[in-house]
Amino acid sequence: ETMEDLVQFVKDLSPCLSKVSHDVEGRQNDLLNPPQRESLGQHLGQIKTVAPILICSMKIFIQILNQEGKGTDEAIENRNYLSRRMHDEISDVMRVLEESTHSEGSGRVVTEVSGLNLSEITFHEVIKKINQLLASSVVDSLLTQQVIQHIVELGYKLSESFDGQIKNEI
Repeated sequence: ETMEDLVQFVKDLSPCLSKVSHDVEGRQNDLLNPPQRESLGQHLGQIKTVAPILICSMKIFIQILNQEGKGTDEAIENRNYLSRRMHDEISDVMRVLEESTHSEGSGRVVTEVSGLNLSEITFHEVIKKINQLLASSVVDSLLTQQVIQHIVELGYKLSESFDGQIKNEI
């Protein structure tokens, strides 16, 4: 509960928030369900908004504490409220990500060598995997067929988000 602690907290938090933000935005772009995509974006936006406010509230708390001035209780209450809010937003991001994993299928492709859980990788990673499989000199036709089938299923799910001509084209 010193300024040095706060500085260290910000130094530790900044790269973590940047990575989480980057990863969640990447996952958000791959979501096929528009309401989940919007929800994830809203919660991530709230995290980006609340983080600097939380840091400011911590700074104010430390300043009031060091000056032994009035308002310590309010500063504690404000800091705790913002901490809870940040926790709730992070929990909501995790909930949406978990829901999206369940709603986008659980296509489990298994070969004699290893398993590949397609529901845990992004659409772009699935495409990269199929390109690797097709470029490989040893082609496992069953695995290739299952990965292609998964991509086609993703296309159908994606098309459900659209109407008319666009839906038919997809």
